[in-house]
Amino acid sequence: MEPLAVRRLVRRWYFAAAITGLYVGSFESEFEQQLNDVSRLETADEFRAYFDRRLAAIMTDDYFSITLPSSLDANEAAGPTWWGFVAAQVVLGAKVLFSTAPLSQLLLMGSSGSKKALDKHHLFPDNYLKSRGYLSQRSNRGNFTLVDYQNNIYISDDAPSEYVRKYRDSLGEDEYRRNCEEHALPVGFEDLDYEEFLGKRRQLMGELVKRAYERL
Repeated sequence: MEPLAVRRLVRRWYFAAAITGLYVGSFESEFEQQLNDVSRLETADEFRAYFDRRLAAIMTDDYFSITLPSSLDANEAAGPTWWGFVAAQVVLGAKVLFSTAPLSQLLLMGSSGSKKALDKHHLFPDNYLKSRGYLSQRSNRGNFTLVDYQNNIYISDDAPSEYVRKYRDSLGEDEYRRNCEEHALPVGFEDLDYEEFLGKRRQLMGELVKRAYERL
């Protein structure tokens, strides 16, 4: 196979295996079966077709529209699906929320000295959720995105309608919409009911991951 074709196949397989947890848990029999399957392949076309079939079975439309959004309906921004979403943002060249800095640049270790370059930001802060009876859902994965350290301090515990308005007025409508697209945020998310926001955002997160996967 041509080197570029190999790299593309490896990128897609690694991404699919990582975000779905394909090799987590008792995977030995699965892995052994794959090795046996590959050992019987005789040509580059057969090799490519084998992994294309496997990828098509794993990364289905239902995975992106149902399975992945459902897995994001969990507490804490951690685990394969959360980091898969962040990886997808990097693939698509996203910038940090309300910033001109590329997300990929600030994810590099040591990029900000002794302080963390990025923080996991609650899009709907604690005080806002507490006043509306949603505090128990504060750490839903759909409520997180990555912001730079200074912006996280600046936003503090303001309601979304307050802090988003400041940035929207400052950045302009085009930049606001770019931010929403790159962070899988519904346009006008700052005025949505929290549960409605979570449902819409998790769906958009699935769509963003799909776009990134198709670009690999």
